[in-house]
Amino acid sequence: MRGGSIAARAALALLLMVGFYLMALGMVAGLLYIPYAEWTYAGRLHIKVALGCILGAGAIGVAIIPRPDRFDDPGPELTAKRFPLLFERLSKVAQRSEQSMPRHVYLVPDMNAFVANRGGVMGFGSRRVMGIGLPLMQVLSVSQLEAVLAHEFGHYHGGDTMLGPWVYKTRAAIGRTLSSLGDEGILHLPFRWYGNMFLRLTLAVSRAQEYAADRLAATLVGSGHLAEGLKRVHAAAPAFDAYWSDEAAPVLEGGYRVPLMSGFHRFLAVPKIEEAMGGFLKQALAEEQTEKYDTHPALKDRLAALEGLPAGEPDDGRPAVTLLGDTAGAEQLLLEFLGATDLTSIAWEQVGQSVLLPRWQKQVQGLGALLEGTPLAETPQTMRHKQRDIVDAFIAQPGLELPADVVDQLAANAVGAALCVTLARLGFELDAPVGEPVVFRRGQAELQPFALTHALVSPDAEEAAFLSALSDAGVADQNLSFLE
Repeated sequence: MRGGSIAARAALALLLMVGFYLMALGMVAGLLYIPYAEWTYAGRLHIKVALGCILGAGAIGVAIIPRPDRFDDPGPELTAKRFPLLFERLSKVAQRSEQSMPRHVYLVPDMNAFVANRGGVMGFGSRRVMGIGLPLMQVLSVSQLEAVLAHEFGHYHGGDTMLGPWVYKTRAAIGRTLSSLGDEGILHLPFRWYGNMFLRLTLAVSRAQEYAADRLAATLVGSGHLAEGLKRVHAAAPAFDAYWSDEAAPVLEGGYRVPLMSGFHRFLAVPKIEEAMGGFLKQALAEEQTEKYDTHPALKDRLAALEGLPAGEPDDGRPAVTLLGDTAGAEQLLLEFLGATDLTSIAWEQVGQSVLLPRWQKQVQGLGALLEGTPLAETPQTMRHKQRDIVDAFIAQPGLELPADVVDQLAANAVGAALCVTLARLGFELDAPVGEPVVFRRGQAELQPFALTHALVSPDAEEAAFLSALSDAGVADQNLSFLE
């Protein structure tokens, strides 16, 4: 069964590849023949026509020459010596799928796992590599990760990674040819037609490979673990993007290091984040469709294909990240790979005071002439009357064309940052929980500055609610004071 599958896919890939190169070489020969025939049989030569034919043939000929496969490490390489538990699981899945281990295993900063054959020429002389996402390990259980790894080994099992270089090189050659020929004239038309056909057929093969890899994973580990893993990854991927940009990146840019995966775990536990993840998944299952140019089938189609396959043993529930043993060491390797070095370690509870407050202090320095000394009770009117001036000073790009809703949000951010610095000076303690609104507390009083300022630019804004919050916190009679 496996041999037949490989033979069928290899035959299709080779047929399509050979067809493209035969068409390209045929066009090169035809273009060069035109001036030759004109000179030989008609005794004349149109210089413009001859030059166009020669240039067209040269462009096609250069474009179809295969390029070397350059492989850049996607992350730090993991070793069995340092991460024995993870490699034990990898070895177990490799043995069960009757495949050899990858030569290199990399830790990557994505909600993803992948395998490939890299190096060599058109797949010959290549080596097996695997990438495993650190955030992926955080959101999956051990059993779910095993299922995902079994899926990736399924691509080795099916011969997919051997076919990949042929497909990718041919796609690249078609792309280079179209780019070289441009949209003028008719030379690009057969390549455009062939390119569309090639994409449709090879992407259909890619989707079939995903189904086959899913079936193998379900057989080896269990359809239940794979299905739950797929749903978990689909829901958590957007959450990780938000976590990285909103929570982790500002800390790293500030010169500090926090426990990244611990923070991601906290982020995922925030009720509004959990609700958003559920919404992502529900929407995908209801609306996502498999399209002809997709590399992977839609999630609901993959889940439907798993129905009726063995569910697998009960999940022990342990987070897959525990297989690293030294999670902090793995994070350090990844940060060093990303160029984040010489960082000062702090706890997440220190982020507000060490990272956010200095950042706000720096951001609002240009707002002094507009806001410094403004009574807090007059903040709504000031935002309304000076909104564009506030935004221009905040982003330091006067006159930049921006949509009205973006101007509203930037104004709310600017005044919110000024309010944060003011409250800190008034003795309020800053609390910035991962994934939750910034809070300032003093005694029993509590304020969420950015929530207050963003409410002022909402369609149903009520100044009374803003003033009431200031009054309850005992600061309604204070002025904005944020300049150093």
